[in-house]
Amino acid sequence: MKRVNDQHLAQLHGLDHAYMDTLITYLRRDWGKDPQAIESVIQDLLEGALTASQSGVSAKGYFGADPQVAADAILAELPRRTAAQWRQLLWPLANFYLAFAFLEGLLRQPMRWTLGDLRLLVIPFVMVATTWFFRGISFNRLNQRTKRRVLVGMVLFLAIPLVDGFVGEVITFPSLPANALLGVIALMLVWDLAAWRKRRDAAWWVGVWGVLAATVVISQWSVANGLLVLIAAVNIGLWLAALLVTQVADVAV
Repeated sequence: MKRVNDQHLAQLHGLDHAYMDTLITYLRRDWGKDPQAIESVIQDLLEGALTASQSGVSAKGYFGADPQVAADAILAELPRRTAAQWRQLLWPLANFYLAFAFLEGLLRQPMRWTLGDLRLLVIPFVMVATTWFFRGISFNRLNQRTKRRVLVGMVLFLAIPLVDGFVGEVITFPSLPANALLGVIALMLVWDLAAWRKRRDAAWWVGVWGVLAATVVISQWSVANGLLVLIAAVNIGLWLAALLVTQVADVAV
């Protein structure tokens, strides 16, 4: 439905397109609401806008000069995102950022992973979450609640990297044992295998975690540095391929 709605949006031009694009973006960025219900509402809104445009009425004239008020009223009536929908949203992010956190350990000599590597999982998640605070910033008229939310988002966006840098400098993180790493990998493999029934790109992430599991085991042996470099290159290449395939699949949904 999202792709169909985007096609309908493309049929609007000029100020009408800009108006509806801003409104639709605001609705879609409310991650706490059922995305299917949001797309259903967007479909109705676009049909109204297209009908109005054909009658010579602008989107602003049809929906009003302050669409945020109407959008907030619509969102208040929509159901919340279900647990299954949250898993669908978080699945690619968890694979991407957690695998990325593992990659830093590949570049150490000798290969090892520390508790601090988890910052590469937590920090990006938090940074992505801060984008929620900037919802509504594209509206011409910002209400007080939006202004306060944007201010909080700006403070967090600037503070999080500073705090992360400070923590990385003053704390010496302990190394993680291989058993703990393999346990995390096993959990991700189970999640990806379960997702494989609905997402063909999950097969790539199964490959990523399988190779990482083998890498963790090999890192406990005494092997030549050249072999370790080759193993690291294979891991990074597979991670990049999985990332590309996941992005393409997400667009195709």
